[in-house]
Amino acid sequence: MPRPPSAMRRHILGSALRLFAEHGFKGTSLHDIAASAHCSKASLLYHFASKDAMLTELLTPPAEGLSALGEQLAALD
Repeated sequence: MPRPPSAMRRHILGSALRLFAEHGFKGTSLHDIAASAHCSKASLLYHFASKDAMLTELLTPPAEGLSALGEQLAALD
């Protein structure tokens, strides 16, 4: 069973999500996310391999939800 994400990991993701929404993925740097999360860039990279990894983790739950919804809709007449 996978371990639940740490509080710092969730905090970093929250900061990344807010900054991606405000400035876009390309307009947000790792430095911006680290500053917003009040951590060092090294700490951020300890929790996530890259900015792409953060985006993937943010988009996976909604994508899985949409996939499940698509399967349910396909089963309807």
